[in-house]
Amino acid sequence: MKKGQKWIVCGLVLAVLLATGISIKVGLDSRSEVQSQVDRKTLPGTLSKKEEEQLQQAEALAKQYDYDGAIKLLRDLDIKEAEAKITDYELQKSEAIVWSDPTLFSHLSVQPLVVSPDRAFSANANYRGNNLTIDEFSNLLNELYEREYVLVRLSDIVKKNDNGEWEFIGVTLPDGKKPLLLSQENVSYNEETAEAGLSTKLVVDRDNRVKSCYREGDNELAGNYDMVPLVDQFVWQHPEFSYRGSKGTLAVSGAEGVFGYDVSAKGKAKNKERATAVADRLKETGWTLASYSWGPINFNHSTLAIVQQDTVKYKAEVEPIIGETPLLLFPSGSDIGTWQPYNEYNPTYVYLQDAGFSVFSQQDASLESWGEFSPAYYRNSRIMVTGTALESGAAYLAPFMDTADVIDTEARGL
Repeated sequence: MKKGQKWIVCGLVLAVLLATGISIKVGLDSRSEVQSQVDRKTLPGTLSKKEEEQLQQAEALAKQYDYDGAIKLLRDLDIKEAEAKITDYELQKSEAIVWSDPTLFSHLSVQPLVVSPDRAFSANANYRGNNLTIDEFSNLLNELYEREYVLVRLSDIVKKNDNGEWEFIGVTLPDGKKPLLLSQENVSYNEETAEAGLSTKLVVDRDNRVKSCYREGDNELAGNYDMVPLVDQFVWQHPEFSYRGSKGTLAVSGAEGVFGYDVSAKGKAKNKERATAVADRLKETGWTLASYSWGPINFNHSTLAIVQQDTVKYKAEVEPIIGETPLLLFPSGSDIGTWQPYNEYNPTYVYLQDAGFSVFSQQDASLESWGEFSPAYYRNSRIMVTGTALESGAAYLAPFMDTADVIDTEARGL
């Protein structure tokens, strides 16, 4: 081989070697990229901030039994963690129990809570008999939580369809969990209850939380002095105690003001603004607002004319603050009929229907739960949890609590 030919051959070999090396490098780089994508789906600490937030949001939804919402949130995430979570949530949903019987939803109700037992119980024996202390209510929440109850709203279980008829939706919960409706009556407050050591009003604080106020001497303190902030805090600590963010129902009257504010024609415009701000924030944070009538009146002892006069006042003073609501909690253990279904021959029922009310609740402790449903209305029975019931160890409270673990014997001097 001539010298020139040798150089040509060497050049060709060198070119082949260089090309092969580049090809190998490209192949290795390509495999490395694929491997890095696989590793990103499996190695910890490789998720983006947005992906981590979506996983956390989905977990929060699933913890409060919104499995569909959690699955929907993760559908577009192409990561292994999302796939595993979706499989888990689908399994939880498939194993959950549907509560669709209107008669099986228990309902507990309380009056505004006592902050200072010394003042309240000495001021009026009715406070001792009718009201719980804030410590007793906190104990009650723990009892309900330990017994696997989950808070649901009336608006969770019944909804109107496009034809204007009610449908019973019910709720879906894991096996062992039980739905519970919780309400507070006459959430209005007045000067008498304030002087007796109960809350004075509800406010929205700087952190956009609803707190209750309590008067101590010349000072008015904002804190966890009534049901709303106590339940809010408990659900924050135990999110699984709430079905999809549900808290409870607050029944509002108007004769003494709304949430502690004079919203009558004589009241200041600022009072209406503050009361409305409280109502709006309550609805945003899982609370349902209901009518307790304007009086509040005893419907059993009221003629149709009295009901009409009361409803007109309620719509003029209370409804502009809390908004329209189909819910009416009858005060003082009253009702507008017997255990028989309401019908068009009941003039009070017909009037209330025309006024926008079609979800009703009356008091009765003879059954653990009771409900009556039709496309026209839903009626539910609530059990009052009172000081008298705790002191007597009422048997009808046994499914929900051990009264000995709820009652504050020191505050009651027992």
